[in-house]
Amino acid sequence: MHVIAGAYPALPKGPLAGEAAADFWRTILDHPTVDGLEIPYLQGLHGDDETWFLDQLRGGVHVITAVPVNAMRARNEPGYGLASANEEGRRAALGVAADVCAAVHRVVDAGAQVAAVALHSAPNRSADPAAGTAAALGQSLIEIGQWDWAGATLTIEHCDAAVADHPAEKGFLTLTDELQAITDSGLPVGVVINWARSVIEGRTTRTAVDHARQARSVGRLTGVMFSGVAATGDAAWADGHLPPAPGHPETLLGGTEIAETLAAAGTDLAFFGAKVVARPSDETWQDRAAGVLAAVDAVRAGWEQAAGGEQTDGGEQPGR
Repeated sequence: MHVIAGAYPALPKGPLAGEAAADFWRTILDHPTVDGLEIPYLQGLHGDDETWFLDQLRGGVHVITAVPVNAMRARNEPGYGLASANEEGRRAALGVAADVCAAVHRVVDAGAQVAAVALHSAPNRSADPAAGTAAALGQSLIEIGQWDWAGATLTIEHCDAAVADHPAEKGFLTLTDELQAITDSGLPVGVVINWARSVIEGRTTRTAVDHARQARSVGRLTGVMFSGVAATGDAAWADGHLPPAPGHPETLLGGTEIAETLAAAGTDLAFFGAKVVARPSDETWQDRAAGVLAAVDAVRAGWEQAAGGEQTDGGEQPGR
């Protein structure tokens, strides 16, 4: 089981960001319980200098997420997505997936490993429930599953589904539809639960627990990533990657919620981790790195609490 740091939302900003970035990444990756990063794919793996970024990885076991590019394209192109009933939009998403596959090989060629790749079930179905279907996603997975992913596990990272009683952040397929598409594909595709995105969908912290339990019950749960979300204030129900308590005053994510979700997920995960923005009080790159690592440590503590007797009986220990 690997411990993953989703540190990119907390990257240093401002005129000294370039100088601080290398130190920031080194601090994250040198932490004794961090195995690797959640690496975002937008237009490549690093907007400024991908070769430089790959040098920072220095081995490690990483997860690549395509959520930045998929969320952006889904906002700007209503028919875009692997689950799209619009064939042109589905083909566009397959093209992006092919770019991500090539990026996996670049990471491996740089001497690191990719444990999993997180893809998504766009398009947004808020305006038209028929815009995305399990059948279309299943077909996309069948095509994608024929490619060489260099040993990485393919996953669908569940994002908030379109629901009737409140606006969606992303509005993709339901978890039930995603699991059906995976089953229909006949491929060993997993599911990743992002705590905040499930809570945004259900407007309750119980939704993340229920989603973890549902994916686990059919043997598809590969990983769980923890980001916080607020129910009040300017960031209410936004996918803003809030740190867990006490790192943000309005976050719904605390130690109890982490432990409950990981108890539902079980210990047979490929990875878990945290993805967070900088805390309101963070001023330096050192502060930002410390905030990410505090979130990772909070998740690890939750895992240890949830695992309980399973660790005592020889269960798998996360991290190095």
